[in-house]
Amino acid sequence: MNNVTRFAALATLTGLAVMPATAAFAAQGAGHHHVRPVKAAAHGHGRPAVRHFYAAGVVTATSGSASDATGETVTITRHEGRKVVSWTVRVTAKTLVRKGDKPASAADIAGGSHVAAKGDVVAGALTASRMNIAPAQSESTG
Repeated sequence: MNNVTRFAALATLTGLAVMPATAAFAAQGAGHHHVRPVKAAAHGHGRPAVRHFYAAGVVTATSGSASDATGETVTITRHEGRKVVSWTVRVTAKTLVRKGDKPASAADIAGGSHVAAKGDVVAGALTASRMNIAPAQSESTG
């Protein structure tokens, strides 16, 4: 009996449900160490569990506006050796945006900016609750 069969048998005996990640989350780089899926808290009362994400890299594209109903979309790209990983993150009016240690707005998110975003996976889309923009070198040293 191999390890996979043993695990399946143990999961069946203990009632452990093993489910694969959703396709949308897997397509956004789940399992990659720069998008860390955080374990969903066990919610009672029939509420679905919430999935969280974290992504960091350089903004390569923006579209829309944070005040729109769908929000602004920001593409964050990171190079990992020869591999290029990118995520499309939605920024809404509820997203807390900071530039360094100062408050900022979604309008401050520009192509070439270094950003870190975290938030929830909502209906298969990454929706940022917080986004931090790294200040430009001249701003941080000056």
